[in-house]
Order: sequence, then structure tokens, then C-alpha cells
Amino acid sequence: MTSYEDLVALWGEDWIVHLPIDRLGDEVTCGPEPLPPYGALPIEVPLLFTTLLDGKIDPFSVLDISAGDQAARLVTLGAVPADHDLLFCLDGASGRVLLLQLSKPGLEVVNSSMRAFVEFLYRVARFVRDEKGGEQHEARARELQRELAETDPEAFADAETWWSMAFDLRLARL
Repeated sequence: MTSYEDLVALWGEDWIVHLPIDRLGDEVTCGPEPLPPYGALPIEVPLLFTTLLDGKIDPFSVLDISAGDQAARLVTLGAVPADHDLLFCLDGASGRVLLLQLSKPGLEVVNSSMRAFVEFLYRVARFVRDEKGGEQHEARARELQRELAETDPEAFADAETWWSMAFDLRLARL
């Protein structure tokens, strides 16, 4: 897995935020294993993730959610850059990252842990930075997808998961 130094090398210290575990200790009870090093995550990964929200909900806000037969207490991490109606949230009990749609509440598993979520963001950001395009672009994107699926199979459980759609609609076509 990616180290804190790797995260800083890619995004720089000024573009990393940290889960305020001192303030969220009662909400984040999963222990350190599902969390990334030092609770770090990027401020923004173009097309995929941003903590730069519209001010209605701030990063690391605690939300009590009821969606159908699901109820959860979640910590907001960020949003889909083009659609702040879709929030990435941490389930503090399990450490999973969920996608919450605000307009019609529903929850979807994005990653089995916040550590895996940050690992995916890191690997995709490096791929985009290093990718040269050309004829082999889609093949290289599919290879990255295969590697990430081995890391966190739940993230690619079916064609409708966040990461499956991100690769199909965005990353394979850059």
C-alpha cells in the first residue's frame, strides 16, 4: 500500500487534508487499520474527488442518514467534482467509504476501506499524470482497473459500482 511519503510526493503537503480523528473519535471507531496513513487524503483529484465543497456541507461533517431501510452515521469526506449531490462518506464503524446521493438518499459502497479509497485515488492520479495516451491507453487503463480490483474486489463488484463506472465513462477514454 501507498505510504504517507508517496501521497505527499504526488500531491504535496498543501494539497493533502487529514481526517480530524481528535474531533471525530466518537464517530470513527473502526480503528486505524481501515484508515490511510495519518488519515490523509487529497484535497482534489480531477474528475473523481474533491473536498472543495459548495459550503452546504463541509468535509468531515457528521451526517445521520436514513436511506430506505438503511440508517447510518457518516463522516463526509468530499464529493464528485461535477456533482456535489454525490458525497463520499466514511462509515466510521466499519471504515468503508460510501457514496451518498443527497437528492434521493441512497448509499453505495465505493471501497471496503478509506485506506483503499485513498490508494485508488493515488493510483489513478498517477496514471493520469503519467499517461501518454495513444493506442494502448485503454489497455493500460484496464490493466490498472484489474490491479485495483485485486486490491479491493468490492469496489468492482458489478458494472454499476462507482469505480466500474469511473473507468468505463472516464478513465478508459481520457
